[in-house]
Amino acid sequence: MRLAIVAEKPSIVATYGRVLAEFYPDVDFSEVAVFHTKLAWFTGNRRFYFPRGLKWQDFPYVGDPVYRPIHIDATRPVKGIKGLSDRRVISAEEGLKALHAADLILLIVDPCSRGIHLAAKFLGDHFDTVPWDRTLYPWTPDLTDNGMRRSLAGARRPDQFAMPLISIGENMRFFDFNYLVNSFALTGRSVMEEAGLRGPIPSKYGLQTLYDARETGELGDGYRIERMIRWRGTGKYDHDKYDGLGSPTSRGAIVEQLVKGGFLARVGPKTDVTDGGRRYLDLLHPNCLDSDLPFRIVDWSALPPPEARAKMTRYLRTFFGKQKTFTESRRKGVRLSHPSR
Repeated sequence: MRLAIVAEKPSIVATYGRVLAEFYPDVDFSEVAVFHTKLAWFTGNRRFYFPRGLKWQDFPYVGDPVYRPIHIDATRPVKGIKGLSDRRVISAEEGLKALHAADLILLIVDPCSRGIHLAAKFLGDHFDTVPWDRTLYPWTPDLTDNGMRRSLAGARRPDQFAMPLISIGENMRFFDFNYLVNSFALTGRSVMEEAGLRGPIPSKYGLQTLYDARETGELGDGYRIERMIRWRGTGKYDHDKYDGLGSPTSRGAIVEQLVKGGFLARVGPKTDVTDGGRRYLDLLHPNCLDSDLPFRIVDWSALPPPEARAKMTRYLRTFFGKQKTFTESRRKGVRLSHPSR
C-alpha cells in the first residue's frame, strides 16, 4: 500500500513513527511522502492575499478571504519517517506525484478546527476534489503510544465527522482576514509612527496582551504566558470552556512580536510596556480594549457560516469604525466621549 502523510509539523510524525508499522505492516516507510503544512502556512501574512488599492473611505472593510495556495515545496516534503527508515528531501514535483498516487492519505494534525482546516486547504489546493474516500483523520488528544494506537484504530474519514470543524476553521479565518486588512490601515503603521514605533503590527491577541501588560507592569515571560493560558476576560464567560488567549504555539510568538515591535521591552528576565507602547494605546479608541475577544470568536465560529459571518461583520465594522472616527476626530482636534460598546 502507498501511504502519504499530511502532518502539521515534523515532530508529531516522528512520534507516530513508534506505532505506525503496527497498523500498516505492508507499507514501505522509506517511500512514504510526508508534508508539513504548518511550516508553509503559519501566520496571517503568509496565509492570505490582501486587497490592494483600498482607500481611507473603504474602511472598515469586510470581504471574503482570499487564500494563498499552500505550495508543496513550502511544506518541506520528505520521503521516509524517522525511526522507521532513512529520510530524504523530495521536490515539489515528486511530492505531488506521491500525494496523488497514495492509496491512503493520513492526516496527522492537531485534534481541533485549526488542524483539520489546514489539512483540508492543503488537499483542496492539490486535487480538483478533495479525496475524502482515501483519507483518514486519527483524532489524537493523547500522544502516548497507547493513545496513538487508539487514534489509529478509530481513525475515520474527515467527511464523516470533521466537516463542522472545517466550517469552524473557515469562520475563524474569515475573522482573521478582515481583522488584518483593517488593522493595517486603522491600528497599524500610521498609528505606530505617531507613537514612535516601527516593526510588526500587533495581532488581534497581541493588542489585548499589550493592554494586559499595561495593567500588570513587569512580568516574566512564563507568568505572562500563564495569564494568557488562564485568560478570564471580563468574567462574563466561563473561561474553563475556552483555550485562553492565543494557542499553545502562538503565545510565546505573540510576546516576542510585541518586543520586536517596540511595544514591550525586556527588563532582565521580564517584559514591560514601553513609553511607545503606552503612547500607541493612547492613540486607540478605548473600546479597542476587548478582553473577551477570544471567547467571542470561539462562540461565533461555532455558528452556521451565514450567522457567524453576520456577527463577525457587525463586530468588525463597529470595532474599526470607532477607531476610524477616533482617529479622524483626534486629527481634527475634536475631543470625543467614549460610551461602552
